[in-house]
Amino acid sequence: MGRNASAWLAAALASSGWAQGAETALRLCVDARPHPPYVLLDREGTAQILVRMAAARAGMQVEYYHAPAARCAEEIRLNLAQGYPATGFSPRAKAFCTFPMEGDDPDPKRATGLLRLMLYRRAGDPADWDGKRLSNVSGKVLSSRGAVLMRERLQALGLETDDGAADLETNFAKLLARRGDVALGYENDGQQLLARAPFAGKIEALPVAFANEYHYLCLSHQFRDANPAQATALWNAIARTAGSAEYRAAIRGIK
Repeated sequence: MGRNASAWLAAALASSGWAQGAETALRLCVDARPHPPYVLLDREGTAQILVRMAAARAGMQVEYYHAPAARCAEEIRLNLAQGYPATGFSPRAKAFCTFPMEGDDPDPKRATGLLRLMLYRRAGDPADWDGKRLSNVSGKVLSSRGAVLMRERLQALGLETDDGAADLETNFAKLLARRGDVALGYENDGQQLLARAPFAGKIEALPVAFANEYHYLCLSHQFRDANPAQATALWNAIARTAGSAEYRAAIRGIK
């Protein structure tokens, strides 16, 4: 960044009350359930580290706190939190937070992670997904409470959902109890569950991924509208940080 650009950014941050070195930090809500490797509870996951490092590049600080996903969404809508570090882009998410856009679509170069959504069935069952249609399934598809993106994806295909469970582990238990034929969840979450009892050998992922989803740092409308230069600087810093050797070193070994 040249001297003039640096001076412009510093002036923009100072005028918004977020000057470099200020004590105020962006307050970011994170799901109370872990989504490895992106969001963790006992330490920071890859998305949390990426946003923190990018914020430092942009002369900002962040602080994380954990809450259920539905509460995070409501607190971002009210600007009690200024954002979430790993949010999928959807019409409902756009209602309570803003994304780094490139035209009408979010910019994948400024994403904080790429997640695969997978469908799971009881081992040996005929339920199938060909990338467009779900077959040999009766009843609703199991998804997690507060998982807005999953529900919207399923509803767009005309599929009914049961999102009464708090997480994928509970939905796996519902599969074993034959309270559903398929469950939708993130691949990283599912892989860990499939490796341990009581699910090992009894539940399997369908071969074709349901969807590949980029996730982003979403920022509250209030914060972005009051600090457009800072929001853009932070999103741009995410793209630069994601390709850096420092970031790769910082996330080494996180699974």
